[in-house]
Amino acid sequence: MAIIKSDSYGHLLNNVVQDIDDIVDGYGVVRLDEALSIRKISSKKILLMQGVYTDKDLKEAQQHSLDLVIHNKHQFNLIKSNKYYKNLWFKINTGMNRLGFEVDEFLDIYNTSLAGTWGFVPLSKGEVNHMAKHLKHLIVPELSLVAEVDGKPIGTVFCLLDYNSRIKAMNGRLFPFGFLKLLWNKSAIKRMRAISTNVVPEYQAWGVGLVLHAALVPRLYKWGMKEVEFSWVLESNHLSKRTLERGGALVTKKYRIYQDDPLNDEDSVESA
Repeated sequence: MAIIKSDSYGHLLNNVVQDIDDIVDGYGVVRLDEALSIRKISSKKILLMQGVYTDKDLKEAQQHSLDLVIHNKHQFNLIKSNKYYKNLWFKINTGMNRLGFEVDEFLDIYNTSLAGTWGFVPLSKGEVNHMAKHLKHLIVPELSLVAEVDGKPIGTVFCLLDYNSRIKAMNGRLFPFGFLKLLWNKSAIKRMRAISTNVVPEYQAWGVGLVLHAALVPRLYKWGMKEVEFSWVLESNHLSKRTLERGGALVTKKYRIYQDDPLNDEDSVESA
């Protein structure tokens, strides 16, 4: 995607678009007027990074098939009130303190939803910030979703493209040029892993997880995704297991984990 905001940084927007249109997948701009100028000369994807703030701007964005970035609850409520849920990108604040949903919202859902799950250790804010910082270049925003009720996030599904084949091909070396091979043309990757699907306890019996997965399906078809792997799910986690089964997921592998608590010295003496 070519980021050509601010009139292509002074190089004249229309001229740059005409020169590079045949070699880019799409464009990223800040202002609506920039997006509309590009739409007159290109049919490719256009991402409006600032998003929209009024009903009028949203309607215009719809008419010209623009992708919208959502930075805050005001924009999300605007989208929800107009019942427009196509081509949306969610921006997460990864520590740069610019526009974006707070990592705290994901952290709260993640830790709350998994409380009581065997082997679960809650993540700290520092751990989540660290992961977000290192994953931000790998994440494809349209492959992750957030469910809200009355403006409050209640569930998330977080997916990541399968970069393993690329990592293997570059022998795990990011430098000097390995990182370019890793990140170039992400749309060519047709396998994905659903890293995490989480719903807060009071809504876990409402089928929110299934709704989130169903909302992903059109995006996966549009991407051309051929295979999706789900992270491991405990057999005792009946809600998650049933949700995946209802969605048509197939079990391909089973792992058995055994826990042994060795006797300490005092227990050994008592046994003797």
